[in-house]
Amino acid sequence: MLALEPCLMGNTFGSVVAEYDLSLATALVPILVLLAGGLLVWCYFKPAVGRFLARIFAVVAMAGGVGLLVWGILAAARRETPTADLLFDLGTSGIIGCGAGLLTAGLVALVLSFIRSRESCP
Repeated sequence: MLALEPCLMGNTFGSVVAEYDLSLATALVPILVLLAGGLLVWCYFKPAVGRFLARIFAVVAMAGGVGLLVWGILAAARRETPTADLLFDLGTSGIIGCGAGLLTAGLVALVLSFIRSRESCP
């Protein structure tokens, strides 16, 4: 769960104290934001690192996009509803749409990773 949920616990003195249950996703969000910000600054000062990370992202996004597309198309052809513990109940068309979006994002990232600035050319 992404939200904090109060959980009532009794302490040794007999009173009820509200404690909050932090889920793993809630705890990891600030860490991931700081990591992404640090990578963004590092990629700004070292463009070669940015191109390298963009190519890694492109491969992962294209593989995930193709996988989601195949899963959605097979589920639609068999007239089945995809069963998975996803964050949202997407359905067949949602899975196909997410797969197409990931595949497109991967292709765009790959193409943009090969573009160099003209300032470095003589």
